[in-house]
Formats: sequence, structure tokens, C-alpha cells
Amino acid sequence: MPIDDLIDALIDREGGYANHPADRGGPTKYGITEAVARAHGYRGPMRNLPRDEAMAIYKRLYWLRPKFDQVAKRSGAIAAELFDTGANMGPAVAATFLQRALSALNRDCKDYSDLVPDGRIGPATLAALDTFLDLRGKGAGETVLLRALDALQGERYLRLAERRPGNYILDVEVSREHKAPERQAMIDILNPIFTDADKAREHLESLMWPNGPHCPHCGETENVKRLEGKSHRKGLIQCNSCLGNFTVTVGTVFERSKVPLNKWLLASFLMSSSKKGMSAHQIHRMLGVTYKTAWFMMHRIREAMKDDGSPLGGPGKVVESDEAFVGGKKKNRLSGKVAPMKKVVSLVERDGRARSFFVASINHNNVRGAIVTNVDRASTLMTDDARVYWPIGREFAGGHGVTLHSNREFSRGEGVHSNTAENFFSILKRGVVGTYHHWSEAHMHRYLTEFDFRYSHKDATDAERSDHLLKGIVGKRLTYRRTDKLAA
Repeated sequence: MPIDDLIDALIDREGGYANHPADRGGPTKYGITEAVARAHGYRGPMRNLPRDEAMAIYKRLYWLRPKFDQVAKRSGAIAAELFDTGANMGPAVAATFLQRALSALNRDCKDYSDLVPDGRIGPATLAALDTFLDLRGKGAGETVLLRALDALQGERYLRLAERRPGNYILDVEVSREHKAPERQAMIDILNPIFTDADKAREHLESLMWPNGPHCPHCGETENVKRLEGKSHRKGLIQCNSCLGNFTVTVGTVFERSKVPLNKWLLASFLMSSSKKGMSAHQIHRMLGVTYKTAWFMMHRIREAMKDDGSPLGGPGKVVESDEAFVGGKKKNRLSGKVAPMKKVVSLVERDGRARSFFVASINHNNVRGAIVTNVDRASTLMTDDARVYWPIGREFAGGHGVTLHSNREFSRGEGVHSNTAENFFSILKRGVVGTYHHWSEAHMHRYLTEFDFRYSHKDATDAERSDHLLKGIVGKRLTYRRTDKLAA
């Protein structure tokens, strides 16, 4: 089917003008958001967006730019599938599906080398497609690839549905307008869970105990009873198996805190939704607690932000590594001493998680220790041309991509770059300069965890990110120690 016919069919499915308040891109027409239309050069009212203009935008962004027209020269059916997938999930995702499918079908690299799934169609991807269709035959090869693309699309839909229970992503008949409120649901800052301790406890119980209370002492789930008499505080539960009493905060970072639970939830929400962080002085003023209390609360919350420690990357995935120096510069101050620059190594999985480490110095042993203990060896490693990475890259089955930053080379095409890690550092450094100003070495790992957490869940809404944080409070209790004796 010609591309104009594909676009016509897509526009007919998307419908006319819509202006849903939950759509972050603004009003839409023919499925084109106002933000996309403005970036394309259209300046008129969205209600008046011409159909021809919408078709030109679709053709440019979802056909020509991702080079699906080059795929169409080899196979019109595969190009049409990529266009449809790209319109729903993004062209880079569709291109990644093609690269993953071709790599999986290359008979252990006998036909052609594995492709880096970077979402960019270039000479290597097109050459692999040519080889595959020549060896399998165009008809049979198209059929196999289309089935593989459908399987990858279904896998992504299921993963998204499992991550966000209750959404309608598996219902292909539901329009964007109906899905937007579910995806963009946000927590109102005036929600009772932020002002009422009982409502906060009920919200926490719904997250921690979706199937009912369970005893943190012995694990009992059936033989438990709520103590509702006047002599018992609200939320207290008795386990009739071990005769222990507990609440939802037992065994969490909130345990035995005299700060009302609603203030804990508000602090958690503010920290998880502030892109460049929030200072303890700001929390202290907003929550009406002392600065020392706010400082301690924030470090407890950062402890809850830790991930499970599972390896980043994996077969077919790309992990970028880079290092940075965090701190002030003497030349930027008129007087006074400047704390030494702190060295940070960050590992960023493309379309995935980030994990950062404070190191005493940037050398081979420190950098290798951070990488090989946190990255799956089957991954593809992307770095700059720092010498410490040369021997490390040989340990990765997916290969080692290098850009020569010393020669002002920041990308070699075909996904060979470390710009994702550079982007992570840009946010991290803005947080230091604009919000925190100074990090002590004793607590740097906690601050880094905070930025890792927000980056790793950047695709979630503030509400989803906050709830994910609250689910991580179990088993991470911190006790107070004087910071001049031992770091908490």
C-alpha cells in the first residue's frame, strides 16, 4: 500500500479535533498534537489544521526521518508494519523491533552480524534485511519478520499493561482520548493523603497490602485481626499466630517515626516529582518540621529509592558508561575555600535504568569494579575514548562502541555514542548547582540514588513514581546516629 494511503487510513482512525486536558502535547487534530504541529512549522489554530499538513507531518516524522522509505524498497509489507507501530509507539521503538528481530534470526551470526538495537535504521540494518530476504526468499522472509514484529509489539504491550495494572493498552479499539486520563492520572497536592494521617495510612496499606494485611514478624496472612477498640491506636493489627502487634509502617523506613504519616507521604511525593531535587531547607519550610527532621526524613526516603541491584542491560541491550566531576570551581568564587571535586561514574541503560557511584579516583580498578558488577556481560558497552575503558570493553559480548570526545566526536551514527549518559549528568549537575550546592562524601551515594531513581522512572507520571517509591520502603529502616560520629 502506498504511504499516502497508509497515512489516510491512520488519520481516519485518529479522528478530528480533540482537546483533552490530560494530553501533555495540547489539542490534537488527526492525531497530531499541537506541540508536534508547532515543531513542524504550523502556526494556525489546531482546529484548522489542514489534512494535507497533517499528512506531511506524518510522512516526515514517521516515514522519511526513520528511513522506513528505505525499508519499503526492500519490502512494502514490513515498511507498512513499521509505520503503523511507529505511529503507536514511536519510530525508534519500531526500528528497534526490526533490529531485534533480524538479530534473533541470523542463525547465530552465520548470515550476518548482530545489530545494535539503537532504533536507527542505517546501512548495517538495511544490509542485514537484504541478506535475510535473499536467503529466506522475499515471501517467506516477510512472513517470518512480520510475525516476529507482531510478537515484539505484543510483548511491549503486555509489559506496559503489567507495569500499570488497570489500563486499557491491550484494547486496540480504545482511542487515545480514552487512554490519556488513565495514563496521565496525577495526584492532587490537596489530596487528603497529604493532610490526614489516617488517609495516608489507608493509602499506604492499599499499596503495601493489596491482598490484605500480613504480619511482618512471622509472615501470617490469614490469622490476623484489626484492633479497633478505643484503647488502641488506629491501624494497629494483631497477629494471632505469633501474638505480635504491627502496623503498615513496621519494618519500613517510616517505623517508629513521630512525624505524621501524611507528612512522610508528602515529602516522598515532592522528592520523587522534583526533577532536580529538593533541598532539606525547602522540605523543612513546606512541611513545618525542623531542618534536622527534614534532613533525616530525606535520607530515609533516598534509602527507599534504591533499586533491587539486578544487572543493567542484557542480550541486545546497550549500556552507556561515563564519568563526571561534581562540585564548584575556585574561579567562580571571589573568596573562600572550595570543596574538592567529587568523582562520579554513571551507568545508563538506554530506555532503562541508571546507576551511579561515587569513586575516590577515576582509574581502571574503580571503573571496572563499578561496570562489571552492575552490567550484564552480554550487553553492548558504549563509552568515550577514556583509556580506562579500553580493556573493559573487551569483556562484553555485545561489543564496545567508542566515540572520540578528544576529537570533538560525539556520535558515529548507528547508535554509537554515550550521549544518554551525558544527558543524565546534565540533570545531575543542575541539581547540585541549583538545589543542593554541596554534597558531602559521606552521603553522596544517597544523593546519587535519588537522581538514579527519578531517571529510571522518567516515563512514569509523578503519581506512579511516588507510589513506586512507597513500595520500596520495606526492609530499609535507618536509625539516627550523630553525623560527626558515624554517617547515617
